[in-house]
Amino acid sequence: MAWEDDVLAAYEHNKARAEAQDRLRSQRTQMLEEGHEREWMVLRDAITNRCIDINGRSGRLILESTDQRPNYLSIRREDKQTLRGEYSPKTRTVVFSSETLVFVDDSFEVTVRPINGADRMVWFHVEKKTIHDAEEISKAVISKFLRAGFM
Repeated sequence: MAWEDDVLAAYEHNKARAEAQDRLRSQRTQMLEEGHEREWMVLRDAITNRCIDINGRSGRLILESTDQRPNYLSIRREDKQTLRGEYSPKTRTVVFSSETLVFVDDSFEVTVRPINGADRMVWFHVEKKTIHDAEEISKAVISKFLRAGFM
């Protein structure tokens, strides 16, 4: 084999791999653009449903959803403390905050990750670099909020 054939084979291999990576990147970008707001709605609904479950279990209104604007979530505890979630469509990130406790490390970004050989949209914990689903996040956020002290 001539050196030209060897170099061309390597070039064609690298070109094909780069094109495949570009296609994958494009597919993931499209997946995010089409679904990130839906993922926020799923997370917001999961948190609201946790509130309903807590209230049903206790037999009284402990947690109430008070703000249903599209990119916000506000949950008020019976002692008037508030948990807020703000979703930024531009960065595809939700940040949770509260006067009751500091959610210093609770920022999550919607991203696409390969899981079991298939691309899936997941919530990526910005600080911890871990992957979570809406149910896990809803349990963690409501648990922290309910366990926090009273002001």
